[in-house]
Amino acid sequence: MMQGKRILKAYASDEWVNRVSYVTRVAVQTFSNFFVGQFIDALILGIMVGISLWAFNIEYATTIACVIGLTGLIPLLGIYVGGVIGAVMLLTVSPMDALIYVIILEILHQIESNFIYPKIVGDSIGLPGLWVFVAVIVGASLMGVTGMLIGVPLVATFYKLLMRDVEERLASNEGL
Repeated sequence: MMQGKRILKAYASDEWVNRVSYVTRVAVQTFSNFFVGQFIDALILGIMVGISLWAFNIEYATTIACVIGLTGLIPLLGIYVGGVIGAVMLLTVSPMDALIYVIILEILHQIESNFIYPKIVGDSIGLPGLWVFVAVIVGASLMGVTGMLIGVPLVATFYKLLMRDVEERLASNEGL
């Protein structure tokens, strides 16, 4: 980071260096906050699933909880991928356990997506829900799973930069 800034200082104006430094700081902060929040959210979801399945004496509770926790790292769609994997695993053992699992998972998903995720991830990146959805869909269509993972923090970075620019322009127009 410091080496890049030194190179910029050698070849660019101070104003340009300051702008690039600001954009870099916003991007690093947004990406860091997103991935930490996403990891914490996935961990909480995996633990909730594991405890719930264990309480209902469902086989493979730990394995399914780990799968849900890992796939929960993928924004919005990860729980469905993990849910299908867990349901297929349970269908080989007991269709009734699979049905109970799907019901438990849907209840926990509603709790997670309506209360936990917005608090942990939404607050950390400051991006409205509609833009999170758009970022995941566009990211997935352009780059697959990688796009799903980096799409949200990338859009959040652009969103923050745009909102700051809008605020600065409005403030300078009011001063006229």
